[in-house]
Amino acid sequence: MDATKRLTIKTFRHFMHDSLYRNSILLMANTAVLGIFSFVFWLLAARTYSSGDVGLISSVVATSTLLASLSFLGFDYAFIKYIPSSKKSDERANTGLSFAAILSVIVSVVYLLLIPELIPKVGFLTSSMWWIVGFIILILATTWNTLTNSIFIAHRITQYALFATILLGLLRIPLLYSFKSDGAGGLLIAQIVGMLVCVVASFFFLYRHANYKFKFYISRQELNHMASYAFSTYLANVSGGLPALILPTIILWMLGAPSAAYFFIANQFAYLLYIIPSATSQSLFAEGAWQEERLEDLLKRAAKLMYIFIVPSVMLMVILGWVLLSLFGKTYASSGYWMLVFFSITALPKIASYLFSTVLRINSHVKPVVIVATIGTVIQLGASYIGMRITPNLITLGIAALLCEIFVSISYTVLFFHYRRLESLQLLNANS
Repeated sequence: MDATKRLTIKTFRHFMHDSLYRNSILLMANTAVLGIFSFVFWLLAARTYSSGDVGLISSVVATSTLLASLSFLGFDYAFIKYIPSSKKSDERANTGLSFAAILSVIVSVVYLLLIPELIPKVGFLTSSMWWIVGFIILILATTWNTLTNSIFIAHRITQYALFATILLGLLRIPLLYSFKSDGAGGLLIAQIVGMLVCVVASFFFLYRHANYKFKFYISRQELNHMASYAFSTYLANVSGGLPALILPTIILWMLGAPSAAYFFIANQFAYLLYIIPSATSQSLFAEGAWQEERLEDLLKRAAKLMYIFIVPSVMLMVILGWVLLSLFGKTYASSGYWMLVFFSITALPKIASYLFSTVLRINSHVKPVVIVATIGTVIQLGASYIGMRITPNLITLGIAALLCEIFVSISYTVLFFHYRRLESLQLLNANS
């Protein structure tokens, strides 16, 4: 027993003193906590509100994430890459945050002017000035939440991103019941207020622990320095993330609100698996920015960490998926289980996708990443659309996701060894 305890303590200390492992685990914990709180939130919502309300607001929430991803223009990765080497890190952060804020307002207004006419079910967003302002605040807060998390990662103080996420999760649940009388709007109010408080907390933590003070200011010099890399990364991220962000709206349009709810909940469980490669690759990216000479060793250790966590997690999700979905209701399980199985298996090829694309990003080979992500998105959206036209069974969405990720992982693997053969990757230069 004592030997087991000593081994556990030794392993824990090893992980906590290794910045790659520590920040990877903290990022996983951050997203896992967000996922767990989201699970509880939507579980309670499914038992308190109708499936139509859940499907409608889950589509609006997914849309807010999409609009936010259009707004931060790749500054999330640019912060991680450029802040560690900068003597003007505050100026760079202020430039990115201010520019993203302006863009988030613009895309929100454009959405509110156009989309409700095309999708009348979300027309309530323009029914009053309160909803208009609230929706714009939601997009801005979602944008800044991602960017402040990147600043935490760049400074290697990711534990404070976790603290802000815990605050968000704890706050949303009582808000869920506080605005129950507002119907579907109550779900949206809980999301808006929770996200806003989360961002305020993030700025407070940055001020206390990174001596960062936000000022609405755009430096042309810093913008020019980051713009090319940020925009290329932005194109890659938007292309790769489009399916998860716009599929809920397409499902709402083609299959109805209940199917959108079944998809959204199943996708939330799969997202818990995807945080493992995502968090580890973000930590790898940050460590690569601080220690380029150790990139090869960092890559190997990141791969090891991913496999240790992902393989058993996928097995557990396949085994327990039906039970977990049943917590929301029998129809959630019967309609979403097999889609969840394919989504879960998709986490395995994501290991290669995240690892090799991260090395390409560190070495500024971003254009190939954009091309691969775009083709993968076309494959997934095309296969999903065809599947829904043939049958309303959501399993076709899981098959489409797996096909897409297999293509993406093979493509990034080929690109990685292609550039390695050309000796144009930093991990080779560091050891030559």
